[in-house]
Amino acid sequence: PGEGTTINLPLPMGVGDRGFARLFEAVIAPAARRFEPEILMVSAGYDAHWGDPLGGLTLTVSGFATLTRRLTELADALCHGRLVFVLEGGYHRDALAYGVLAAFRLWLGDEDVVDPLGPPPRADEPSVEGLIANVRRLHRLE
Repeated sequence: PGEGTTINLPLPMGVGDRGFARLFEAVIAPAARRFEPEILMVSAGYDAHWGDPLGGLTLTVSGFATLTRRLTELADALCHGRLVFVLEGGYHRDALAYGVLAAFRLWLGDEDVVDPLGPPPRADEPSVEGLIANVRRLHRLE
């Protein structure tokens, strides 16, 4: 039943909060709605944070919190709130700690996100619109 449902999103270096939000809205949520999951399982790696020495992406703690909120809302809408997060890692200890803290605070009803690390040094990020168009066409998400 899961054959043909894997969607790979090869992100260019530097994609951050805006790009991830667009990918969620245009690809991830529509694909999940079409699949009709019984549970959402998230491999939660925080190496996409801008401070991580290996990731090459520019998410902020606030960006991770936004994704957590949207995944929680999606699980509520599609599978009676059944949602599992498995911590994968990340190599910037503070980004990892504050990212996990933000997720737990959201799940406990506290919408205030503490992001002492702030935005990345460079605010510009590459567009993901071409990737979105290709993936939506390939996976018939139009």
